[in-house]
Amino acid sequence: METANGIIEIANANMIGAVRTISVQRGFDPRDFVLVAFGGAGPMHANGLARELGIPKVLIPMSPGVTSALGLLVSDIKHDYVRAFHQQMASLDLELLNRSYSELAERGREVLCSEGISGEDITFAHYLDMRYVGQGYELKIEIPNRDLTEGDKRTVNAAFYREHERAYGYADDTEPTEAVALRLTAVGKIRQPSLRRLDTGTGEAGDAVKNERPVHFAERGGAVPCQVYDRYRLKSGDRIVGPAIVEEVDSTVVLHPDYQADVDLHGNILIQESAR
Repeated sequence: METANGIIEIANANMIGAVRTISVQRGFDPRDFVLVAFGGAGPMHANGLARELGIPKVLIPMSPGVTSALGLLVSDIKHDYVRAFHQQMASLDLELLNRSYSELAERGREVLCSEGISGEDITFAHYLDMRYVGQGYELKIEIPNRDLTEGDKRTVNAAFYREHERAYGYADDTEPTEAVALRLTAVGKIRQPSLRRLDTGTGEAGDAVKNERPVHFAERGGAVPCQVYDRYRLKSGDRIVGPAIVEEVDSTVVLHPDYQADVDLHGNILIQESAR
C-alpha cells in the first residue's frame, strides 16, 4: 500500500510541476483559477493537486473521460497564420502591416468557407509578436482587428508594457520596442449544443451511495472508510463530504478528507475545502 501511494505521490508531483510551468512561470498565480479536471485519471488526482497548489476550487464535468472528444465536436473551428515581420514600432510600416493582415484574412476566409462556415460566422483576431529591441524572447500581443493608424502605435506599445509587467514583473516604457512577427486567427463559429440539466435534489446525496470501502489517504496516515457514490444518481444541489469516492463509467473522482463536493445544475462536481 505504501508503494502504491508513493507512485501516486510521484505522479502528483510531476503534474504539480507541469501546472507551475504553465502558470507561475508565465506570470499567473494558480490560486486565482479553477482547476478543471477531465480524462479518465484527471478527477482521481485533481483534489490532491489543488490542495498542494492552493487552488480554491476544482470543477469536474460530466463524463470527464470523453471531455476531450466532446471538445473536438463543439469547439469553434480555428486556423492560425503567422508571417515574419521584423520592424521597430517607431518606424512601423503600417501600410505593409495592414496589407499583410488583409492577405492572411482572405486566406483564412477561403479555408473556412471551404469547410462549410458561412461568412457571417467568420471572425478574425490580430496579434503581434513583440519584444524590446535586441531582446531574445517575444510576447504575443493582441491588437485591434482593423487597419492600424499612427495613433495606434502608442496603444499597442502600452499593451506590450502591461503584458511584460504581468509576465516578468517589470517593464520600461522608455525603451524602444519592435515587432518580430504578425499573427492572425481565423475563427469559424459553430452552433453550440445545450447542456443537460439535472433534476433538483434535497441536498443530501444518500440515495447515490453504492457501498463503503477503505481508501488510503496519506494525510490521514492510512486507510479510512469512504462512502462510494454512483455519479449518475446524483442530483443538482447534492453535497458530498469527504473523504469519498464518486464512480462513473469513464472516470473516478477522489474526494480528500476536509473537502466537500457540490453538484450543480448541469451535473458538474465542484470540489472545495469544507466550511470550518
